[in-house]
Amino acid sequence: MSLLGDNKSSIKRTFKCSKSLCSAKYETEDFDGKTDMKCHCGDDLRWRSRGGTVHRYFRCDECDKDYESLAYKQTKLECPGCDAELHEDKRRTKYYGKLYGQYQCSNCRKKWSSAYAFKRDFQKCTECGNEVLPHQLVEHLKDGKKGDKEHRSDLCGRCMSERPCKFANRR
Repeated sequence: MSLLGDNKSSIKRTFKCSKSLCSAKYETEDFDGKTDMKCHCGDDLRWRSRGGTVHRYFRCDECDKDYESLAYKQTKLECPGCDAELHEDKRRTKYYGKLYGQYQCSNCRKKWSSAYAFKRDFQKCTECGNEVLPHQLVEHLKDGKKGDKEHRSDLCGRCMSERPCKFANRR
């Protein structure tokens, strides 16, 4: 199965040349996931996702072994040695880049979600102004859809720290 499925996408995607000395960038809506795209220098172009990644760690109690995964939204995994279900070790989980986060204010109990969530950056509650860290983070859906809400940089801790999250990349 291709990266984007079998149908052509009408989503604008940004590609970057894989050569370190060439800094060429290209945008296209005609990427079908099957065709190799080449830069003017002759090297391959790579699609750069704007979303973040979650590095998950798993433990097998039967074999007493640890495993790790960068697979997209993987929450269940079977042990390759004994086929037992592995348990995620959430204490070791690492979060990179812009993710989808859920929040709940400890003062007024207001709940909200945001497509611009980062592990160590707060968002301000619209009700009481309290600074709240996300309590759950997951990768964005890979459907290419854009959100229907405007990003509120006046409530975003990352934007207030002069590291605008609108331009955040993966790592």
